[in-house]
Amino acid sequence: MQGQQDCYHFKIGNFDCSIFRDTLSPMKIDHFFPDLAETYIQRLSKQFDIPPFENFEVMCLLVKTGNHTILVDTGCGIGTQADTGKLIPNLQAERIKLQEIDRIIITHGHPDHIGGNIDLKGKSVFTGARYFVFRKEWEFWTSGTDLIQVEDSIKKSMIASAQKKLLPLQDQIELVDTDNEVQPGIKFILASGHTPGQGILLISSGTDKLLCVSDLFHHPLLLAKPDLYVPYDISPEDAIKTRNHLLSQFVTPGLLVFGCHLPFPGLGYIEPRGDGWVWKPIS
Repeated sequence: MQGQQDCYHFKIGNFDCSIFRDTLSPMKIDHFFPDLAETYIQRLSKQFDIPPFENFEVMCLLVKTGNHTILVDTGCGIGTQADTGKLIPNLQAERIKLQEIDRIIITHGHPDHIGGNIDLKGKSVFTGARYFVFRKEWEFWTSGTDLIQVEDSIKKSMIASAQKKLLPLQDQIELVDTDNEVQPGIKFILASGHTPGQGILLISSGTDKLLCVSDLFHHPLLLAKPDLYVPYDISPEDAIKTRNHLLSQFVTPGLLVFGCHLPFPGLGYIEPRGDGWVWKPIS
């Protein structure tokens, strides 16, 4: 494995993988856990070896299988803030042409995962790509929700963003109904709760595996105490249930995990500790 500031290269079996940083912006921990006492956070951080970090990161995963070049999520997109939407220039810095990317997997419809779908003129950025998204997720965001009836300003903003960034892609979209291998070696798994149709990925090549957890957890505190939740979970109860189920079903010793909001490059291992789990970033 080798890395640099905004791009990290590694291999999963015969797959060439890269992580690209899209966003790095200041954000305090109480943004995710507004109701937790600081003393409680400090105690958990000490117990579960969680270092302090006060940045919000967004990263996207690129996988070259030999037959396809697959991008997982498209980040915040350009034109939002100065410290966001860096995916495309970082791809270009690695001499990856946008037309090379022929498959895009959208884990869910939040703005920091779909913002790079279209440009400032509302046109598709990755014109040669087929998009994969769970049908449940697509229908939730694009069902014609009347924004006038949505009282919560954050939810209203998210719905407006999703409709703006997803609907222009209708001709490029391939909807997925159930857990499915959307490409050989890449299994798309429904992980509802954070959003109704969020998906995670299990990527396999040879004996190597990578679990891409999307927003299953934003911060190691959600591993230390899986029954916590963040304000952006649309259904906190389902998010907690899904997180506990998938941690028990998929996490095994030595399984490499990618968390797109963890400190760059977001790669590491999850290990059980007491009644929770601990995040072990790669060296």
